[in-house]
Amino acid sequence: MDVRPGLTGLLAFLSHLRKEHISYHFVHDSPENLTICFGIPGKRLEARFAENEVDWCIFEGDETVELDFTRLLKLIKNE
Repeated sequence: MDVRPGLTGLLAFLSHLRKEHISYHFVHDSPENLTICFGIPGKRLEARFAENEVDWCIFEGDETVELDFTRLLKLIKNE
């Protein structure tokens, strides 16, 4: 599949994810783009579509569920 920017590229990419039975959700935190978040085993991915550009990033590693909120609060404070 040739991933392209813009609405046409976004719709084609979403169709591809559906064909692969991959669930996704949208994040719209910028007026210039729309991000698609999805996962495959062991990885979390984001593909960002803008009018003239498309890029993506991958998050790999241990995503252990934590119970100690003290650690979370320290991370939020950047300690």
